[in-house]
Amino acid sequence: MPDNTMNDWKRSFNAIWIAELIAIAGFATSTPIIPMYFKDLGMTDPSSLNFWTGLTQTSSSLAMALFAPIWGSLADSYGRRLMLLRAMIGGALLLGLMAFATEPWQITVLRTL
Repeated sequence: MPDNTMNDWKRSFNAIWIAELIAIAGFATSTPIIPMYFKDLGMTDPSSLNFWTGLTQTSSSLAMALFAPIWGSLADSYGRRLMLLRAMIGGALLLGLMAFATEPWQITVLRTL
């Protein structure tokens, strides 16, 4: 019986690890695309392009660093599975909303959330 419990734990861990890897890769691979996306939105000034690209990257990283302890505490209280589902579904919805953004500030806000 202990072997089955250990195998279930390993299977769950591997599934969560793969899901998190895909989620992080999804956000990370968009990093070099953001300046091109801003150009498609009509941004032509190089200094504005640099500013908004930097702000977008910085704000999302800063938000993750600031809120990680809060989400961790909530995960301890309400369960890690619930918080993982919240994060995955929320991330998918935010990525979907980014497709409808028409201004750089909208991308920045959505990536920060």
